[in-house]
Amino acid sequence: MAILNRRTPLHAYEARRIALIKPSALGDIVHSLPVLTALRHRYPGAHLAWVVNKIYAPLLEGHPDLNEVIAYDRSANRRSWMAGLRAHLDLWTTLRRAQFDLVIDLQGLFRSGVMCLATERGARWG
Repeated sequence: MAILNRRTPLHAYEARRIALIKPSALGDIVHSLPVLTALRHRYPGAHLAWVVNKIYAPLLEGHPDLNEVIAYDRSANRRSWMAGLRAHLDLWTTLRRAQFDLVIDLQGLFRSGVMCLATERGARWG
């Protein structure tokens, strides 16, 4: 996978499948909504997906600039280590199969970095 050069402007990069990774914290998600709108403006025909903790998924579902909400069960670890492992593997598989062209990590934490890594199958990271 090639990593998008941070100096490459978005107007010069064509993406058809884009993932936003901002999985948790209600206020952070709300503050990130303008990024979604800007991406929709820049890429009007692209498929835009948002990776989010399942408890916040209802806030994003139905948003006019969003095509898909990829919800994951962050609390699965609390039920059992097997449930946690299954939830992480399911998310990893979903992200690998989605074949995103551009992935934007708005969280900037280890967990969201691992989510970016899961999209590696042809995505460019931003």
